Amino acid sequence: AGLGGSGGEAGDEGVGKPPATPAEGDAASLSPRGSRARVRTMLVRTLYAVVLLWPLWGLSTTVQKTSRRLVNAPYVLLCLAVSFSMVDILLLIDWLLGSARIELLERINAHQLPVFIFANVLTGVVNLTMPTIHMEDTLAMVVLGAYAAAVSGFAWHAPALASRTTSLLARVLPTVRQQMAG
Repeated sequence: AGLGGSGGEAGDEGVGKPPATPAEGDAASLSPRGSRARVRTMLVRTLYAVVLLWPLWGLSTTVQKTSRRLVNAPYVLLCLAVSFSMVDILLLIDWLLGSARIELLERINAHQLPVFIFANVLTGVVNLTMPTIHMEDTLAMVVLGAYAAAVSGFAWHAPALASRTTSLLARVLPTVRQQMAG
């Protein structure tokens, strides 16, 4: 059974068969719509890394100050801790919301321009009404959470808003055209 052999020869096991299913917990077995059990497994595994990395970073800063320029051990540990924390937050959201998260992403994708414009206008309103550069961290996180909730809420209701806007424009445009023509 050589490389160019036909199917059915000895040594050609697996030729023409579908690939084996990836083992539970493999990175390849995770999909954006992965099962809740897989997401929970990954959440627990990455939580172990977070619980280990943050104290290691704290201990390493007693020896040497964190330096991005030197890319020293405290900096690497800080980057890993922040990255794993973010992955944990996203996995937790996926585990808690499941298909609702996917629906929100699909609505954002279907109404990209209105969501983008709303987010930009909201950013301007926030920056004009609050001194964001001088805010305490806790208050800044509250503002960011409210901002994310507002943009998500707008995106969630975008289909209904789009249909109302379309029907309003259908009623208003003929009147505007008549006034401009006359």
